[in-house]
Amino acid sequence: MVIGGGSLAYAAYQAPEMVIGQALGSTFAQANPSFTLDLSSDNTDLGGTATLDVATAPIGSKLSLKLAGKYMGSDIGATLNVLAAKTGNYYLNLEKFDSLAKYLLSTGMVSQMEIDAYSKLLKGAWISVSKTDLTNASIDNPCVTEKFNNPTYLKTLQSKMGLILRDNNFIVAKNELAGINGDRVFEMTISADKLKKFIMALKTTPYIADFKSCNPTFELDMTTVNAINQKEIDAWFSDNGVTWTLQANGFSHNLTKMSLDIKKGTTSGHLTYVPTGDRSSTVKMPTKFVTFSEFFNQLLMYPY
Repeated sequence: MVIGGGSLAYAAYQAPEMVIGQALGSTFAQANPSFTLDLSSDNTDLGGTATLDVATAPIGSKLSLKLAGKYMGSDIGATLNVLAAKTGNYYLNLEKFDSLAKYLLSTGMVSQMEIDAYSKLLKGAWISVSKTDLTNASIDNPCVTEKFNNPTYLKTLQSKMGLILRDNNFIVAKNELAGINGDRVFEMTISADKLKKFIMALKTTPYIADFKSCNPTFELDMTTVNAINQKEIDAWFSDNGVTWTLQANGFSHNLTKMSLDIKKGTTSGHLTYVPTGDRSSTVKMPTKFVTFSEFFNQLLMYPY
């Protein structure tokens, strides 16, 4: 009986829905989650790669976006670094933008003198964009920012979202594929019924009301939600040539990676999400920077 019970428990633990649920849950369980998102695309006029590297920490988060591609035969690339402090301030740095500058120059969008000015002012510089700057530019909603910059609020939100997703996991296995290095691999899809239940559960949380209090015009249209159906979801995957896979550790069930492959006509694309553990030690706010106002004034005063 003990052996039989153990076998049943192990079988339940290794069931696809259990593996997938724990893999997705592992992304919410980390105190300081970090990840890398890789995107590649290829079509007649535009192709290239983009890598988004994100690390979080108690003091804030770090984002690095590296772009490299071709547009109408021209090389275009740049790296944008963003540091977001819990205080609501942001620090921006642009580097490796020579090919982007060359392209803009070739189109006549900017002059060589402007390129020289931007290059000199941006080289190695961090530009501080304050909460006030963002509010004045109508880019930032201080109500939302203040909530998400509250560590207690954010931790509670993460925990609640993880529980809702666990109880209403709409990301389900379509097929189990051959394993990779001991990992379980699944072809994924979305369950229409479970997606509707997830949205309904989300609607009952205080977070939707909080978001609406910051954005009074926001409304969760339940007519649209109720119209979600499996036939249309399956057709979207098929019509767009989308294959979605999830890979999880065979023992711990922690997420190894998720991938989306798209192939439609002459267009193809590949998107990969890889969790990278706790990298909070890499998040450090710059001690030397220029304010957004100072940078703007330097541009205006530059001798073009």
